[in-house]
Amino acid sequence: MPDMNELMTFLSSHWGIVTGVVLIFALIWWMNRKRDALLGYREIGPAEAVAMINREGAIPVDTREPSQFIAGHIKDARNHPVNRMIEAEEALMDVRTEPLIIYCERGIESARAASYLSKQGFSRVCKLRGGLTAWQSAKLPISHLSID
Repeated sequence: MPDMNELMTFLSSHWGIVTGVVLIFALIWWMNRKRDALLGYREIGPAEAVAMINREGAIPVDTREPSQFIAGHIKDARNHPVNRMIEAEEALMDVRTEPLIIYCERGIESARAASYLSKQGFSRVCKLRGGLTAWQSAKLPISHLSID
């Protein structure tokens, strides 16, 4: 194990590398703290989503295709496929200031929708981290629509 003198010698001899490493870690730390502001929405897990739905009346927005939505979705979710976000924006105008929880199957496509809605002035946009897959993994219930 190196002693303190060897460590100080190394640090003083390689000050440029040490400074660069410190700056990179500081930038990573800063970006992680500012992530939500940079994205325009917050990422939340299933437990926080349930709390928001129960306490704040958050509205789940399923961005998958209608056939996937019918097969299973979060209770009371609205279906607005990600490839039709302009229509979704118009349909969601009545809840523009309400908390929205945007999700898809795995949380990848819903990032586009969450970013879009946030840029359009929806003030309380959250994205469900891991999507419906994470929701089901947390053993939370899903609703099904029956076609009669």
